[in-house]
Amino acid sequence: MRKRLVLGDMHGMFGVIKDIYDLEQPDDVIIVGDYFDSFTISPELQKLAWLDLIELRKQHIKSKKGKFIMLIGNHDIHYLTNFRGQYSGYNKDTAWFASDFVSKAIDDNILSFCFVDEINKTIYTHAGVTMTWFMKWCYPSLGNINTIEYKAFEHVGSDWFGNDKRNSPIWVRPEALSNDPYIDNNGITWSQVFGHTHVNAPFHWKINDADFYGIDCICKHYLVEDLDDNHKLIKRYLGDVI
Repeated sequence: MRKRLVLGDMHGMFGVIKDIYDLEQPDDVIIVGDYFDSFTISPELQKLAWLDLIELRKQHIKSKKGKFIMLIGNHDIHYLTNFRGQYSGYNKDTAWFASDFVSKAIDDNILSFCFVDEINKTIYTHAGVTMTWFMKWCYPSLGNINTIEYKAFEHVGSDWFGNDKRNSPIWVRPEALSNDPYIDNNGITWSQVFGHTHVNAPFHWKINDADFYGIDCICKHYLVEDLDDNHKLIKRYLGDVI
């Protein structure tokens, strides 16, 4: 059996991630983005947290356990010089190092916008994939998300909170996502796991037998997925941060 650990938005809190990692000893890891921007953690400590996370990833890959997926969120992408716009929390002091870190991580294929589990028909992104956004920017393949232009991820619509089904996988909100989930050519609604919208505890709902998990609550909870040796999902359950 294999264990996949899925962690919510980090925002400089590497210590929590390391504690959960040491406790669960996962075979695979997915972090749903937002490594930077905090109202309580200084830019310098956020820098150290990023470097520690990259070192943990190196150690995990070296151990040959499995994948260590780092997705990109809105609080990461706005430090790219070729991305138009800034989100709340943008910090010029953080930008001095985050711009280089994010750019290099993308160039080195460390950061991506989406991880797709074809076997279990599950999409992992920072905020979720609506059918409207998919048809405009990535059709016919979800895999295109990691290669399309950054313009596709800019804010859309008059709702600055992001509750618009035209918004991207780094900015859309749960209500818009639940009203317009991704459905494949066979009419199957895919499950989705995401962060972005902060909650005190994970939320979960079902649409057409698909599971939707919002896990932007890393200080308190995280998601664990047990897989068989063929990577088929056995069960999902929530872990509590001690």
